[in-house]
Amino acid sequence: RVNCIAPGAVEGDRIDRVINAMGKGLGLSYDEVVAMVNSRVALGRMVTPEEIASLALFLASDMSTGITGQTIYVDAGYCITGM
Repeated sequence: RVNCIAPGAVEGDRIDRVINAMGKGLGLSYDEVVAMVNSRVALGRMVTPEEIASLALFLASDMSTGITGQTIYVDAGYCITGM
């Protein structure tokens, strides 16, 4: 079985660096950039590393034996419409 996990913005050091760089480029504060990013997400937040890990464990378990060839997005409902 082969599947792909496609994470969106994941809370942590890496996304913090990206947000800070975006803020500098746009003249916005960290919190303003987070609000802007989260406004494009159905759940209104970033995903956690634990949510990505939970999916990986599920896909590696016998509970997912009927799943193969799939790309599974873990992105809290990110939508690029209107960009």
